[in-house]
Amino acid sequence: MRTVVRAALGEALSALRSEGVALPENPEIGLERPRLAEHGDLATNVAMTLSKAAAMKPRDLAEKIVAALNRRAAEGDSPIAAAELAGPGFINLKLRVGAFHAVIDEVLTKGAAFGQHPPRDTDARVLVEFVSANPTGPLHLGHARGTVVGDALVRVLRAAGHAVSTEYYINDRGAQVLKLGLSVRARATGGAVPDGGYGGAYVTEVAEWMKQHHPERLASDDDLALARVAGERIMEGVRETLGKLGVSFDRFVSERALTEEEGKLELAMARLEAAGLIESRDGALFFKSKGKGDDKDRVLKKSAEHGGDWTYFATDIAYHVDKHTRGFTHLIDVWGADHHGYVPRVRGALESLGYPKGAFEVLLLQLVKLIKDGQEVKFSKRAGNFVTIEDVLEEIDEATGVPGAGRDALRLLMLIRSHDSSLELDIDVAKKQSNDNPVFYAQMTHARMCSIARRVEESAEMAEARARGVLSVPARFDAALAARLTLPEELDILALCDSFPGLVVEAAASRAPHRVAFFVLELAQAFASYFTRMQKVHNEPILPQKSYRDAHPDWVATWDWEKTRARLLWLSAVRQVYANALALLGISAPERMHRDAPDEAPEAAPELAPEAPQG
Repeated sequence: MRTVVRAALGEALSALRSEGVALPENPEIGLERPRLAEHGDLATNVAMTLSKAAAMKPRDLAEKIVAALNRRAAEGDSPIAAAELAGPGFINLKLRVGAFHAVIDEVLTKGAAFGQHPPRDTDARVLVEFVSANPTGPLHLGHARGTVVGDALVRVLRAAGHAVSTEYYINDRGAQVLKLGLSVRARATGGAVPDGGYGGAYVTEVAEWMKQHHPERLASDDDLALARVAGERIMEGVRETLGKLGVSFDRFVSERALTEEEGKLELAMARLEAAGLIESRDGALFFKSKGKGDDKDRVLKKSAEHGGDWTYFATDIAYHVDKHTRGFTHLIDVWGADHHGYVPRVRGALESLGYPKGAFEVLLLQLVKLIKDGQEVKFSKRAGNFVTIEDVLEEIDEATGVPGAGRDALRLLMLIRSHDSSLELDIDVAKKQSNDNPVFYAQMTHARMCSIARRVEESAEMAEARARGVLSVPARFDAALAARLTLPEELDILALCDSFPGLVVEAAASRAPHRVAFFVLELAQAFASYFTRMQKVHNEPILPQKSYRDAHPDWVATWDWEKTRARLLWLSAVRQVYANALALLGISAPERMHRDAPDEAPEAAPELAPEAPQG
């Protein structure tokens, strides 16, 4: 729809250029749906964006564009039926039905690539770092939101044409990792867990593994070497969990290697010192961060009496400097909301070294509460009483009897709220095989679309229609079919599908992958409403139902098969867009559910629906 409308607008602008209006070649033409239906099907601000180049007032240029569009509309060969000037230079467009129908051919031609944009013509390289959990325990539910949001953001950015790489930063040095090693040794030898150490069954499992595979580490007094091996063992489990959640990384970066083996910490600190940004005070080294996004100077290296270690702040500066050194022009980190005060410190350090403003960006995630049996589940990593991501995945898989159901549930439920809003995950809802569960509802919608297609190809009740050659899905949309697909509900759903490529760009620009989840549920609800109205209001379902076949002995001869063929092609396009959106979220699009749905009106949308997208 937008494709053919942009082409028509381009022709109108070209006509104005031939009349002497100074307009650039191939300008960007923005289109959006008006908030009020009476204002038309689409609106454009192209006159406002081009008025400076044309040396005209926006409204004057808009009048010329409107006149050119309406001249072409009067000739009858334009997808635009009428154009109207609005406000200071907006143009509202009323479209012909054929503009909506064009969406079908575009979707079916592009297939899985519909919504995917070509690589951007730029040297920009984006690096997204997310998860980055300490290797002191398995990934728990507190890590799930950052994991899913980070992965979905990467998928959306790539779909929008950005060159994106991903990294997981392993904090495998420092006091917490050492305490892990001491905790493992205590479990292996029957000693007492140190203050601030780690409890939980996973520590015992690591201790037993160490006894079997690395008894020499347990026998040695090298606590740090023991801690490193224990951390590497835990990271094996982390990688396995990430795989089950459908998440992969281009690179895992070791903090220890960055600071102790590769010398990158010293290089970064040398740059800070050369820029006059480091000051020695009381035996410690400070970054002069006061006034650079911070309220005071921050310690980079502790004094000898406090251990003489580099701080996490110092290693984080080194890591982000290294990211830029490796050629990444834009850095996006996904952190928990408790790190909000840390953001300006890192940004201030990078900008002080000359890196561009805006080259470092952080998404701060609000916390997730786990609800089970109506109660919030409290957990503590140190005490070992936490719920792991694997626990949740396995519980949902077992409850539903569907392998991968846990992955799909956790991914969608983490994305039906904006990352900066708090979120409650009710595990009991996630396990339901009913429309109370938004994940089930979303996937059931796709399965229902597939169910209709199966009836066309396989069902016994449609065998006679197939035998007479009247029931088939056409290869393309033609004029005869176009005349049969005119219901407002059908056109509205095509308009919604047409918005998907633009939504991808907007979601990438606003770092809002949850908007794709909103789109999935909006399209699911629109299809459910359409399906219901077709049967209960219009009394013309896509395929002839039993009641019609019983009432018409020669139902194959009396049924409007051209309308059915038009709707089946329409359905193929809608199903493709829906599957593309689910894929962008990393969620499977099943052709059958665990209990497959009949071809009947879907139930109401689940109560747990997302808030309406803003903007």
